[in-house]
Amino acid sequence: TVTDGTDTVKLDFNGSYKLANFDFASDGSGGTIVYDPPVPTSNALVPTSSGQTVTACEPPTGGSATIGTGATLELGAACSEAVTFSGSTGTLVLGNSSTSGGQSSNFTGTVSGFGAQDVIDLPGFAFDAQTTLGYLADSNQTGGTLSLTDGAQSAKIALLGNYIASSFAVASDNHGGTMVTEASQAS
Repeated sequence: TVTDGTDTVKLDFNGSYKLANFDFASDGSGGTIVYDPPVPTSNALVPTSSGQTVTACEPPTGGSATIGTGATLELGAACSEAVTFSGSTGTLVLGNSSTSGGQSSNFTGTVSGFGAQDVIDLPGFAFDAQTTLGYLADSNQTGGTLSLTDGAQSAKIALLGNYIASSFAVASDNHGGTMVTEASQAS
């Protein structure tokens, strides 16, 4: 039984289920999606082939994920995954897409291997004149914090690797959000 306080819907399922099997997400049009999130076969989420998308709304906390060339990984609210880009054209979507839900600002994991033509997409962050990007390297030069704000919200993404502030560029993701890419480096 699903209710929003005004409307109630009863759904019948064949099989053996518990309340903990189900989760909710926005359908992006004011409605609700009821789903049974997939359980990874291990503690790693691995979208490795070109064009493959893995959506993890509530993956195991502290797990790991690898994004291959041309693959997309969507992580929802409050994820703390260690994400590794292993190819040159992977995409990491942090919250607020129609399938992953949650806020981009709630991601507390780490990102490594970011570069080339990889993309970090923050669909909940408006790309406009208020959008700013910053990077602060940590004291031991093994990574740092990528900061993004759109005036209404902010996110901090822990990056592992050797970067400087000019390593990054922001642009519209063409869906109302903001994407971060590696800036073109001069020879």
